[in-house]
Amino acid sequence: MASITLKNVTKIYRSTEKERGGLFRNKKVSEKKRDVIAVKDFSMEIEDKEFVVLLGPSGCGKSTTLRMIAGLEEIDGGELYIDDVLVNDMESKDRDVAMVFQNYALYPHMSVFDNMAFAIRKRISDKKEVERKVREAAEILGITEYLNRKPRELSGGQRQRVAIGRAIVRNPKVMLMDEPLSNLDAKLRNQMRSELLKLRKRIDATFVYVTHDQTEAMTLGDRVVVMKDGEVMQIGKPDEIYSNPASVFVATFIGNPQMNIFPISAYRKGEGYSINLFGKELALGMEYSSVLSKRKESFIPLKLGIRPEYITLDKENGLFSGEVSIAEHTGNSVIVHMNVNGNEVVALEEERNRREVDYAPDSILNFSFSLSDVYLFDAESGRNILYGVDNE
Repeated sequence: MASITLKNVTKIYRSTEKERGGLFRNKKVSEKKRDVIAVKDFSMEIEDKEFVVLLGPSGCGKSTTLRMIAGLEEIDGGELYIDDVLVNDMESKDRDVAMVFQNYALYPHMSVFDNMAFAIRKRISDKKEVERKVREAAEILGITEYLNRKPRELSGGQRQRVAIGRAIVRNPKVMLMDEPLSNLDAKLRNQMRSELLKLRKRIDATFVYVTHDQTEAMTLGDRVVVMKDGEVMQIGKPDEIYSNPASVFVATFIGNPQMNIFPISAYRKGEGYSINLFGKELALGMEYSSVLSKRKESFIPLKLGIRPEYITLDKENGLFSGEVSIAEHTGNSVIVHMNVNGNEVVALEEERNRREVDYAPDSILNFSFSLSDVYLFDAESGRNILYGVDNE
């Protein structure tokens, strides 16, 4: 069993900034401490053998969280448990975790075999047992033929397999991966994602994986943790986060191209609420009207979101019309950017479903979408007004 429990885990980097007084005042140097909260109140239960992905932009705290689990960073607040054992003050070597880094961190003077064997030679004196474990890991990763080579003789994908092999040869309870595919080209990343999916079925470990690539997160993770500025924005299964984003940040971070967001206002109309979008009055359904009515306000500033793939383009018919700015042909789809009353609207259409539509710049396109496909977010907080309604 290898469960991981984080309870309000916090990491603060404390730095001292020297500030000098005015030119003609006393020349004393004052010191002002500035605390940077890298991770704030991170709480989560990670189940045994679960594959959890920490996702977010650079500087959001995902790698710091991973390093706290590994024992490479001290925890400044909260509690961290592995297998129900408090490990806040436990040395990294005693946590039974293995970590794969972004830059491979292989010993250049050692062979692939020796790189993989290095981690277990201190624990296992039997040379035959060491060789068995290394060859078993190499077979799983398809690198048996490279065991006698040096890292410089390998491609980036092969080096990353060696780094992963060095981790799994220890048979750890927890596998930690810090953006392991970010140095690879697109083709190799796709290949390695498939390899990781196969790998997790063959080794008995809990995975915590860090990335800023949403495709990796959505493909690999049983659950995804979306982070921003050191805080957790949402935790859920990939399809849950995509279909029910908790906020504007999550909605726009997940999805490519990202969700369209437009400022609007909802207002009372009869027994429900309506909105005005691009000069058209649209009546909201009962679900949204019911939630908005609890605010007891007649005029509510909101943000409306609609994913590009939910927009239908048509030459003849449509609720709205826009002027084409750019059309990006990606092979199997076309991404159309339109100007509608000064707002950019992005639509995604599969080439196989393409109608007789002219995507030429400056041409006029009609488009529409169903109100059942829109998301409404609070204008101030950015929170999805329906998120968590069932739990209230």
